[in-house]
Amino acid sequence: MAKIPQSEYLSTNNLSCVFNNTSATYKFYWFKSLLQMRNEEGAVRMSVWDLVIRMVANAWYTIHYFRLSFGTMDSLHDIVTELQWLTGLLMDSSREDVIKCLTGNLENKKVKRLLHTLTLNVPYRFLSPWINYRSDEDVS
Repeated sequence: MAKIPQSEYLSTNNLSCVFNNTSATYKFYWFKSLLQMRNEEGAVRMSVWDLVIRMVANAWYTIHYFRLSFGTMDSLHDIVTELQWLTGLLMDSSREDVIKCLTGNLENKKVKRLLHTLTLNVPYRFLSPWINYRSDEDVS
């Protein structure tokens, strides 16, 4: 069980619960993207598209450089490799270049379809400790 330090400003119990069940990497990359957007851009409101693009950008180097697959339950590897093929981005593209390219290609139906896959369950599963989400039927 993950232990998040207590804070007098923020209840961390629910955040700690997010990482109790981590059979896939999406929670980590979603959270990292949230923190980056808040820290780097001061964003308070965030687009789901911006978050999933950052998820892909954050996983890009790890997947290409280390040739990691995150397991059969995790679709991020396949999404990243297919986006690399579709966009022509180099395998060693920077996070910023990946973000810029994918943001510029959101009108491309194939790119958007791949990114859309990450919008289906990732936000709900990450937020499950706050919204009492237990199964897909709870949010349908």
